[in-house]
Amino acid sequence: MKNKILDIETMLSTPRWRSIWTGQKFGKIFGENTSPAMLGGYDGPHVRALIENLAYVLHNEIHGDVIELGCNNGGMSNFFKLFLDQYGSDKKLYLYDSFEGLPQSDKDKDERSWSGMKTRKDLVLEGFKANEIPPPHKLHKGWFKDLTPEDLPQSVAFAFYDGDLYESIHQSLEKTYHLVSVGGIIAIHDYGDYRFPGVKQACFDFLGDEEAQRIYRYEDTADWSVV
Repeated sequence: MKNKILDIETMLSTPRWRSIWTGQKFGKIFGENTSPAMLGGYDGPHVRALIENLAYVLHNEIHGDVIELGCNNGGMSNFFKLFLDQYGSDKKLYLYDSFEGLPQSDKDKDERSWSGMKTRKDLVLEGFKANEIPPPHKLHKGWFKDLTPEDLPQSVAFAFYDGDLYESIHQSLEKTYHLVSVGGIIAIHDYGDYRFPGVKQACFDFLGDEEAQRIYRYEDTADWSVV
């Protein structure tokens, strides 16, 4: 979507990637027997795919910082920050969540009502501390619709949207899509998942049919896509 062809395979062949991914720190948190619950609800292929795409923007020196809209308990956030630090990147990690759960679903776009996902800001920070990972640059509490330019970085290299519902994903795009640098990546969780039809519809409504058709699934992670 940002007019650059991904060359993930080249990045994965570099010694720098291999040394970090197979290193002791990642191995300690991301072991073979690690359950999805311990990974913040994401399974192993999801975590690796997201980190591979983050590594791509670092390897190719894409301008901007890293944002996650819908960090919930910070499970995936820990991996983002750990990789940034292990890579030696000066990119900052910005995390956003309402910490009040999901907004009200739209029965016409989301198909069903979803509730839950409420957590606390302090629990996210406790997770970083428990894993001995420095905290993010910013941990913002509030609804996505209320985000201001002052709450966001000036430019974005990698964005991860995990809002589950039409409103959350559409607002994520409204607030941050224009910040993503050429060559940058946006990863969208639950895109194409039949349980969350509002996610895909939000992308089509915001991007338009032609642009949204270019969204693709990364490897075997069937329910999230990258633009």
